[in-house]
Amino acid sequence: MEAKTKKTALISVLLILSLAAITGIIQIFKTKAVEVAVAVLEERSLSDSISVTGRIESEETYETVLSSSQKVIKLYKKVGDYVKAGDTLVTLDTEDLQYQLNKAALSLDSLKVSTGNAKAQASINLDTAKDSYALASRSYHNIKTLYEAGAVSKDDFDKADNALKLAESQVKLAEIQYNNLNLNSSSSDVQKQMERLNLNIQNLQRKIDESTIKTPISGTLTLLEARENQYPSRSQGPVQVMDLNRLIVKADVSQYDTVLLSPGQRASVKVKGLSPKLTGRITSVGDVSTPASSSAEPKYEVKIALDDSAQDIKIDYDVDVDIFIKEKANIPAADRQAVQAENGRKFVFVIADGKAVKKYIKTGLETDLYVEILEGLSLGEQYLTAPPDSLKEGARVEPAV
Repeated sequence: MEAKTKKTALISVLLILSLAAITGIIQIFKTKAVEVAVAVLEERSLSDSISVTGRIESEETYETVLSSSQKVIKLYKKVGDYVKAGDTLVTLDTEDLQYQLNKAALSLDSLKVSTGNAKAQASINLDTAKDSYALASRSYHNIKTLYEAGAVSKDDFDKADNALKLAESQVKLAEIQYNNLNLNSSSSDVQKQMERLNLNIQNLQRKIDESTIKTPISGTLTLLEARENQYPSRSQGPVQVMDLNRLIVKADVSQYDTVLLSPGQRASVKVKGLSPKLTGRITSVGDVSTPASSSAEPKYEVKIALDDSAQDIKIDYDVDVDIFIKEKANIPAADRQAVQAENGRKFVFVIADGKAVKKYIKTGLETDLYVEILEGLSLGEQYLTAPPDSLKEGARVEPAV
C-alpha cells in the first residue's frame, strides 16, 4: 500500500515536471510581440505650401532720369530727406527749350496768317466776280429786250452777250481758286507743315513742364547725385523716391507653381540673417513672364504685402517665402508615416486584441508631416504611427513603453 502511494506521488511529480517543460518549450517558441509606436487621432491645423526666394522692395517707387542736355538750376532736396507727393525735387534750365518753343509758335502764326490772307483774298475775288456776273446778266437781259424790239443793233447785243460769258468764266475761275485754297489748307504741304509745327510745340511744352521734377508719391529720396549749375552725367541722371514705410516682397515664381497662386493667399517670410518670421498676403500675380526668364523656364512676378515691416529690414534684402496654397484648421489628422496604400486603398494599422489590424480610411489634405482623415478613423482612436515595413495584419503587437 505504501509502495503504491509512493508510485502515485512519483507519477504526479513527473506529470508536473512534464507540463512545466512543455510550457517552457511553448514560451520559447512562442512569437514575441512587436513593440510599436502608437498615437491617438487628434485635431490639427494643416497647410500645404510652396517655397520660393524673393527680395524686399518698396510697395511704391518713383523713378526718373534727368536730361543730360539740360543744366541743373536748383536742388530742393537731398538724399535721405522725406518728401511729400507734389514736392519739387529739381529744376532744370529751360532757356533753350523756351527759345525753340517761341520760334515754333511764331512760324505757326506766320503760316496761319499767310494762308488766311490768301483765302481772304480768294473770297473777295469770288464775291467781286459774282457781282460782275450779276451786273452783266442784267445788262444782257435789258439789251436783249431792246434788240428784240429793234431798238438796238445786233452789234450791241453781241457785245452784251460776250460780256456775260466773260463774267461767267471769271466766276468759275474765282471758284476754282477759292476751292483750291480750301483744299490746300486741309491736305496740302501747308497743312502737314502746320501739323508738324503743332506737334513740335506740344513736345517742347511737355519738356518745359517736365523740367520741374516733382515727386508723385510720398517717401524717402533714395537717389539724387546731380549737382547745381552742372549738366548731369549718365551716372548722375537717375532720381529715385521710395516709400520705406510700406515694404513688399517680390518673388519670381515658376509657371508650375504660379497656376496655384491667387491674391489673398497667406505667406510666411523669413529674412535671411534675421530670426523673426514675417507674415503677409499675395496682392498680385503677374500675367506676363519676367524679362530675366525669357531664355529659361518662364517665371512670373508675385507681390506679397507684409503685414508688419520690421524696422531692421531694408530694400533688396533676400528672403525665403512659404506661400500657403491650402489651409484647414481643427481637422482630424494622422501622422503621414502611418498612412499606407494597398491596391489603391489607404489604411492605417490599429491594435485589436493584441494584434495589428488594417483599418481602411479616406484622406484629404496632405502635408509633409500629417494627413487629413476624412473617414475610417475617429478622433481619440489609437493607431500605429510608424509601423515596420515587414508588419503583417494579424501580427502580435504591443505599444512601446
